[in-house]
Amino acid sequence: WETPEIKYLVRIASGGTPDRNHPEYWNGNIPWIKTGELQNDIIISAEEYITDEGLNNSSAQIFDVDTILVAMYGQGKTRGMTGLLKIPASTNQACAGLTVSSPSIHIQYLWQCLIGAYDAIRAEAAGSGQPNLSATLIGNFHVALPPIEEQDKIVDHIKNRTAEISSAIEKADSLLNKLIEYKKS
Repeated sequence: WETPEIKYLVRIASGGTPDRNHPEYWNGNIPWIKTGELQNDIIISAEEYITDEGLNNSSAQIFDVDTILVAMYGQGKTRGMTGLLKIPASTNQACAGLTVSSPSIHIQYLWQCLIGAYDAIRAEAAGSGQPNLSATLIGNFHVALPPIEEQDKIVDHIKNRTAEISSAIEKADSLLNKLIEYKKS
């Protein structure tokens, strides 16, 4: 397999924050995602929303469905966390939006690669005080690139194993809750 840098497979951009001193920029109908909302999960809603005026008067932009968001900085475990947009949304400047620009990679595969490379991506962060990622650092990160058919098989395998693991966790949690109830009684 080849191991190209991500920048050759995607377009990378970041968002922006409308001025909070202008209430007319906020509480609109455009989802506005912050790094704290990135939990290596699918994104179908936002904690905050901006207006068209807020979008037009800031460096915010709208990312399409199937854009991967990567937290470039944040406290604790936030830096390096991802989310996959399933709604069009804008972001703050601390999020990098990765939109596939190459037919040689599927978005779901790239997303799983980024989730799996969380620690390695975090290690790329630079800066004194609080280390940060940048679009350049993310773009320079290498990813294994199997043929499309293998990418699809890998993603399917991950989805199946994740479902099995989630089911086992639910069963264990249920059993634990029952044991706690028995102990209390």
